[in-house]
Amino acid sequence: MSNYLQSVTVKSRKFDLNFKDCFAVNLINDGNCVRDGYGLTEITSVLSSSGAVAFYRVDGKYFLCYSDGKVYQLSSIFRAFRGSAGIKTPVVCGVQKGNTVKYIFVGESSFDLNGEEIDLPASTVATVFNGRLFTAKNRVITFSKPFDFENNAVSMETCGSLGVCESAGNVVGFFSDGDKLAIICERAIYSLTAIGESIDFKFERLNIPVQNAKANTVKCFNDGCVFVDCNKLVKYSGGKLTEQKVALKSLDFTIYGKAAKNNEIYILPVNVGGQDYLYVYSLIDGSESFIKGTYLVADGGYAYAGGEKVLQITSEVFTGERVLKSNAMDFNDCEIKTVSEVSAFVGDKCTLTVNGEFGGKKFTLKSGANKIKTNLKSKIFALEFSSTNPLLIKRASVKYRLKGE
Repeated sequence: MSNYLQSVTVKSRKFDLNFKDCFAVNLINDGNCVRDGYGLTEITSVLSSSGAVAFYRVDGKYFLCYSDGKVYQLSSIFRAFRGSAGIKTPVVCGVQKGNTVKYIFVGESSFDLNGEEIDLPASTVATVFNGRLFTAKNRVITFSKPFDFENNAVSMETCGSLGVCESAGNVVGFFSDGDKLAIICERAIYSLTAIGESIDFKFERLNIPVQNAKANTVKCFNDGCVFVDCNKLVKYSGGKLTEQKVALKSLDFTIYGKAAKNNEIYILPVNVGGQDYLYVYSLIDGSESFIKGTYLVADGGYAYAGGEKVLQITSEVFTGERVLKSNAMDFNDCEIKTVSEVSAFVGDKCTLTVNGEFGGKKFTLKSGANKIKTNLKSKIFALEFSSTNPLLIKRASVKYRLKGE
């Protein structure tokens, strides 16, 4: 079983919580409330190969890109493309008209889900905007003619190209910002108005300070584009770049894989202190989680670590175990504090034991939502859930007060 660790800074306090010997557990410290974060839950067993460097879920199918430059669907060879996949993994683009979507892999070479090759310039990033396919490699942006939606065919004939200046660095991502296409470069952001014929396009560099935007970190959401700039997590939207106030900034981390998203959740594979994690950030409430382990991630919150298991990031805690214990926790404060309330949604009746210097206090949790008033004082606390059946826990929270509050 894997262990999952959460360690974030809140105000001047740092809180570490580690549930041992459970399959998917992660809690976050949100002000004076400790609640469930994101963990991993097994959803299917379909893959049998290891050594992949990128993972995709497209149109209900799973694909793996390997370091030898080949893309596989499930366990059978699907399509090989030129170049080193470890450096230039393909990007998936979807073209939609009504209920019909045509997906294509765009990379060193490009192909559709049937393995049919598409003649496109070699590229590292791609997107669909205003009926055209935009691709980029290094500092050159190429765009296609408009798509032929009526026949569900994609015109890949190159219509034109644009270039960013050398000081901007390479293009690392695109974002559809209203009626404009934002081009995220390593040291700049450009805006492109691409309406009508290409001769009418308007292309300009914005006065936005970008220091070192990282490749493979750019993910687009409904109201903004999130990426890593130096060691900061930033969000671009409406011509403005905003730093996200997250604990990740205070950590010495490196990025070991491509970012992914799931609705309004941003997912980034990082290494902190020699240990790999999935960093999970919610754009809705600003919460952060660190899921311990080495995983490739795909949009939709899917994760793969080799072998036969496909996992999905979820806030539910389904352990498969009958006893779930936390490490001792002091909320990074050595004084006496009060745990006033414990809340949790459980799948079946179970027992909660709150341990501290007072000994152990047991509470019975019924199936469904529970809110238990505890008002227990101690310098150190530990929690234990136990049941005769495998535990299913979600929306768990611990409210506490420090001395004098």
